[in-house]
Amino acid sequence: VLDKQEYLDIIKVNQDYKKFFKRFIGGTDFINNTERWCIWCDERLYKECKDIPFFVDRFKKVENSRKNSKKEATAIHSKTPYKFVEIRKKFVDALIVPIVSSESREYFPVGFVNKDFIMTATLQVIYQPDLYLFSIISSRMHRLWGQIVGGGLETRISYSSELIYNTFPIQNLDIVKKKKLSSLALAVMDEREKDSEKNISDLYDPNKMPLGLKNLHQKIDQEVELCYKTNDISSDNERIEILFNLYENMKNMKNMENMENKLLI
Repeated sequence: VLDKQEYLDIIKVNQDYKKFFKRFIGGTDFINNTERWCIWCDERLYKECKDIPFFVDRFKKVENSRKNSKKEATAIHSKTPYKFVEIRKKFVDALIVPIVSSESREYFPVGFVNKDFIMTATLQVIYQPDLYLFSIISSRMHRLWGQIVGGGLETRISYSSELIYNTFPIQNLDIVKKKKLSSLALAVMDEREKDSEKNISDLYDPNKMPLGLKNLHQKIDQEVELCYKTNDISSDNERIEILFNLYENMKNMKNMENMENKLLI
């Protein structure tokens, strides 16, 4: 893994070296807009770079580090120091959510990355997502659900696909609603670009959030809450009550389906 300056220094030597690198991003990188890169080689590219001094040095360090590992599974991979030990990457566009989020934020920070980004385990990832999901996860309802069911690290909220995303109860998501939420997702990303010098941490600080961005998130909240109730929801307590009632209904329906399946067998 290289920081921005290390990356710029090595490609200054030879612009053709760009093909050996990909953007590398974790939760903290996304929130603070930190630029990192990693060496990303398959066997073909390795044959091209294995004799270049910069890469020879990097690969040797990785090899030695893995050889000295107490884990046998890691030590085995010293034979392929140009590869990550675990590769779960899919080369498609993705939606990302940091697994740890500040309790002071009113919304979960959500982003999109293109197919060439390499994501770390500090991000939850949805590959080839429907655009409206950006708005759902960015909504106040989803943030409240996460705060209640997701647990946390100290006072911060831990985002979990299993505990939060997969259990989130929502209804009445028809095509018209999905189009509206997709349109708002694009508007949020455009609005962020107007303050591109600011990072996500600043943009989503409740005391610093730009008015235009805040207004768009409030519109998302209105659209999402209409999925649950046709008139205004008055408080967070009411929002939580609605979510848990719906969740209980979903569980009961699932249990009934399971019973029916057993009877059919």
